[in-house]
Amino acid sequence: MYLPSANFFIISFFSLILVILVNFPVEVLGEKPKYNRAILYENPVDASGWGRAGGRRRGGATKGGSCGTAEPHELRALVPIFKGVWGLTIESHPTFWFYIPYKTGEFHSAKFVLWDKDRTYRYEKNIPSSQPFPNLISISIPQTKEPLEIGKEYNVVLKVYCEDPEEASDPTDVVKVDVRNFVVRISADEIPGLQSELDQAGDDLRQQAVIYAKYGIWFDALRIIGELRQQEPNNPQYQEDWNKLLEDIDMKISK
Repeated sequence: MYLPSANFFIISFFSLILVILVNFPVEVLGEKPKYNRAILYENPVDASGWGRAGGRRRGGATKGGSCGTAEPHELRALVPIFKGVWGLTIESHPTFWFYIPYKTGEFHSAKFVLWDKDRTYRYEKNIPSSQPFPNLISISIPQTKEPLEIGKEYNVVLKVYCEDPEEASDPTDVVKVDVRNFVVRISADEIPGLQSELDQAGDDLRQQAVIYAKYGIWFDALRIIGELRQQEPNNPQYQEDWNKLLEDIDMKISK
């Protein structure tokens, strides 16, 4: 009877490992998530010293409830996953993007909150449900607020209240859906080559966005492409850039 050799088992073992790695996203294994690399992270910065586990970019609901007909997970924070839900910015007053899937009248209100882990810095913005929804929304930290500190991590939260917080039967546990992530501000000078490439790009906003994406400066790349897309909604180049950025973080929102 033929018995396979030791080499056969070794080859079979490594073949099995290769199949697993090819067919399962790395994100599931707890490491860096799968990226299509259409634009993002061609030359990423070393982010090993930043970020931490935790957060969620898909909505989670309290009491198992939800607002309206959309499922809680349809609420989205447009942010990558890298050993946690977080991204980088070099802007002193960055912009954050979210998708609220609920129609007008299906929720009471929403609130955006940003704070540092020491709770010494805090910014809040209330979002009334009177504007048309479902919708992509962008929220920028006002220039009148103190700038985010370089090298400091901040919590970013969007809460969508399904009921009036002031009239809830349990004010300490209002029915809501929320997403949570983190942002770290860094200096362009910390990243070799970044500032020189930005100088070469000059006033070309799209090229600036491509450079930010290349180095993994997520929030700045998304802000520029998002604003260009809003200014010229029929421009196919900006729509393609938008789709590529979101594909790179395994997310799709075209509305």
